[in-house]
Amino acid sequence: MNRAQAIGAIDELIFARVQPGEDLIEALWEIAAKNDIKAGWVMEGSGILKRVTFQRFPHNAKTCGLFIDVYNLEGPMLCNITGIIGTMRDSGGDTSVYPLAYVKGVMETEMDRFEMGTSQGFNTPYIHNHFDVMTKDGCVMGHLMRGSIVAEANSPGDPSEFTVVIAKAKGIDFGTELRPNGFGHFIHQI
Repeated sequence: MNRAQAIGAIDELIFARVQPGEDLIEALWEIAAKNDIKAGWVMEGSGILKRVTFQRFPHNAKTCGLFIDVYNLEGPMLCNITGIIGTMRDSGGDTSVYPLAYVKGVMETEMDRFEMGTSQGFNTPYIHNHFDVMTKDGCVMGHLMRGSIVAEANSPGDPSEFTVVIAKAKGIDFGTELRPNGFGHFIHQI
């Protein structure tokens, strides 16, 4: 099979602790930007979340034109994450992808539309992470979004119990751009 692929190497490993009260996606954006990660891999992240905000396929696709639903789940809950880091690219001036679909309460502003793709705008880190959480009622999986908050430590003054390990790649140009298909979707460029 003819498939797109890119070959590079791991340049650095970054171990970071996300602080209690921090938004997990915002922390990953900050870590990626501070370490100039243009292509990377969130190898592992684990800890306790107070709340998780996530996308998943809806139970009834007719209720959502994007064929996803956005949920909030309150914790505390044990969370594991893994995913990729790239760079959000401009789609070459193709304005047909903008604005993405307006979805009341989900995608109302331009920043909301970037955040659905977990980016802060063009030429900024793009974070695509999947997660699984375990609550007292069972397990949930989905696409991690902004609004996922790290829980307070067990004892005041203790560090957070949420740690991430990120591999920074070299020799790979990994980007993401929006493409039109009725509401706009994200394409990973390899």
